[in-house]
Amino acid sequence: MTGEWINIGHWLREALAGHQAPRPQPATAFAPANPAPAAAGQILVRAPEALLASPERQSRLEAIEALTRVTPTHFETLYRQALLNYASCVQQLPASEAHHHAGLGGLLDHGLETAVFSLKLRRGHLLPPGAATETIDAQADLWSYACFTAALLHDIGKPAVDQKVELFDRHGQALGPWDSWAGPMEAHAYEAQFLRGRNYRMHQRAAPLLARFIVPSEGLRWLTSEREVLAAWLAVITGMPDDAGSLGQIVEEADRLSTAADLTGNVPRQMPTARVRPLHERLITGLRYLMDNQQLSLNRPGAAGWLIGNELWLVVKTVLDALRAHLLQEGQSGIPGDNRRLMDELQQRGVLIPNGDRAVWPARVTLDDWQQDLTLLRFPAVRLWPNSENRPDACHGTVVPLADAQAAEAQHTSAPLSRAVSDDSPSRTVPETHSPRSPTTAQLSPERRKTAETVDATAGADEQLGHNRLTPTASLVAMVTESPALAVPTDLGPAFLAWLKAGLASGDLPMSAVNARAHRVREGVLLVSPGIFRDYGNAVQAPWASIQKRFQKLRVHRKTPEGLNIWTYSVIGERRIRELKGMLIDDPEKAFGPGLSLPSANPHVVLVQGKKG
Repeated sequence: MTGEWINIGHWLREALAGHQAPRPQPATAFAPANPAPAAAGQILVRAPEALLASPERQSRLEAIEALTRVTPTHFETLYRQALLNYASCVQQLPASEAHHHAGLGGLLDHGLETAVFSLKLRRGHLLPPGAATETIDAQADLWSYACFTAALLHDIGKPAVDQKVELFDRHGQALGPWDSWAGPMEAHAYEAQFLRGRNYRMHQRAAPLLARFIVPSEGLRWLTSEREVLAAWLAVITGMPDDAGSLGQIVEEADRLSTAADLTGNVPRQMPTARVRPLHERLITGLRYLMDNQQLSLNRPGAAGWLIGNELWLVVKTVLDALRAHLLQEGQSGIPGDNRRLMDELQQRGVLIPNGDRAVWPARVTLDDWQQDLTLLRFPAVRLWPNSENRPDACHGTVVPLADAQAAEAQHTSAPLSRAVSDDSPSRTVPETHSPRSPTTAQLSPERRKTAETVDATAGADEQLGHNRLTPTASLVAMVTESPALAVPTDLGPAFLAWLKAGLASGDLPMSAVNARAHRVREGVLLVSPGIFRDYGNAVQAPWASIQKRFQKLRVHRKTPEGLNIWTYSVIGERRIRELKGMLIDDPEKAFGPGLSLPSANPHVVLVQGKKG
């Protein structure tokens, strides 16, 4: 480090040699040691030492100190001071409104747990990756500090952008809203509520602006002393873990472990009164999270569900598949792989409204000029949102259950709308989303009428896909659906590429076949996206989006002239044309190596010129 920056390495050597090093003053505690009681509904502002004094939090501080393995002076100056600053800033605010760590002090506990998990995971990584042994040894403590501080900061923006905090003096008089951008609360008590219509990703962008209140100045100077460390650290705290390499993987996994531990109730050193959360409660929490974060769309044509009056109707397969993927991504255990078991759990626990002895409802959804017959789950809205103020706005459409006879008739007359355009659903599965009885073209809006006419005009063209007319083999299905022994790889990108090469070499992943995920085209190899990434994600129980992002980092694919990752191709048959979208490997030999034999380009799969992906 040069200039006015402190050379931490030199400072540590002096400390070990017995020299006195300058130490920062502890953070100011704005609350008195024995504050007067707060008014009803208000929470006392407490000194950070008091906030960290519980046995559970003390045990986490001890774990952090043991995992850092640094000198007591170094720990007090850089680690404990950051923990005190963090506690002073977050006080007893929750980490979420109705998801993980939603109770009093949730944000503080989540930060401590994520810090512990990150330091534990860091022991399994040599940082920086690929560096010489001397460099790894010299920077070991710095990379550990980067893990620790990034873990503390990953959610620090939530009070600033997701919550409204009102401050009060000791007489209960309002002082106005807390300006978290200016530092810790200077008040006697506070009240907090989550904002409606908030941007659920904005808190990740706020962390760099708040880091100076958490990380001591010596720590910030240390983090900026190595450009590679600083780049990875900034990527993590701004919500871009994929750009942070190993550091991003460590903090992301630590966050997931803390979240899963809280949602399941299996928190290390938990209080004796804590209980393991039953599956149906975790399903409710997950559903609410997906809808509140707009990961499941509501109240529009083609959405995953509709809130009508005091009842919520959700599309069975779309919602349950998304829910399972979300819970597995959070690291939760004991999640059934069969949708019927999920429905049984919700039905037996009285969460949903049953249709006689069944969980599902064949029903007709109508919104203005859009109408569709679907298989739905029916919930009382109060089970998902006990507080009516937190519910989304209800829509003005209708959901009318279909009689059994009508549903059976519709089964024989259903149009192939959803099946014809389902390239991004796994090829081994017949979608259950759009079942019985699609609307006639005349019932559709102009935009959907055009889509329906295109699909109808292209029905039955799969036999024109060329000489290779294989359908996905049984071995491919086994690869995707019967691989519980596969663990989530450390780096999903290279692991996916190896899986892809092995499948293409063995024929388990057919190429240029009906419903194939890979097609030989004149420009190289087209990987149907997100279908092929979902297939691999199901095999290793990892989110497909993360797999695709890690694959993109390998830089073996070519981007479109517009700089996009997805290309659009046309499958041209005698009677119809349909689209394929995917990522293009323009140099298969470079990506797969020279030993893989590929068929010639399929003349029926043609690049759509000038069309963005």
